[in-house]
Amino acid sequence: MREYLSRFGKGVKSQSFFDRWSFYGSWDNLTLGKAPQYRSLIKCLSRVGDVNWVDRNTAFSSNLVRIDSAQNAIIKVDNVSFVPWQEKRNTVRIESLDTYSLGRANWPEEGEIDIIEGVNRMQYNHMALHTEAGCIQVPGANQLGTSGENPDCSQGTGCVVQDTTVRASYGPIFNGAGGGVWATQFDVAGVFIWFWDVCQFARLTA
Repeated sequence: MREYLSRFGKGVKSQSFFDRWSFYGSWDNLTLGKAPQYRSLIKCLSRVGDVNWVDRNTAFSSNLVRIDSAQNAIIKVDNVSFVPWQEKRNTVRIESLDTYSLGRANWPEEGEIDIIEGVNRMQYNHMALHTEAGCIQVPGANQLGTSGENPDCSQGTGCVVQDTTVRASYGPIFNGAGGGVWATQFDVAGVFIWFWDVCQFARLTA
């Protein structure tokens, strides 16, 4: 997350990247402090994990967010702390200070776009759109990914597209390859998400 964005849109330098986000750091009335850490986006499971949404200072001091030596902005899960039974794990939730309007001014009220999402050792990213009732995924869409079983975007899983291309877009293989880059187009024609692995993106920006 260096300065690649400047070639496509609003550029944000790594050292100031986290200045463009607010850290939630408080009780979440929607999830009652429970983040959906364990669920399949194809067949939703009802298990959740208890978390503490931490503020900016706690996130930095706990090394959950940082700028590394290569000037990459890093956000990570806490995979080192021992959390006693019935206590909560510190977790980062950030929200953009920038806002974008398209169509209704308050969209996506009661909704969200999941650009990257998965669980445990999954190797493919699950992209999902969550909305209020009335939004249905178009059958036979021109896409490289595989649609989920549920076309109703108001249901718990949302409208899901799984990236089943040969390159891993999530998990250990994704990490071992050095990551990748996503781009999301939020348009009157629809919501579109693209993924490039590191080699593809290097050629794109050369």
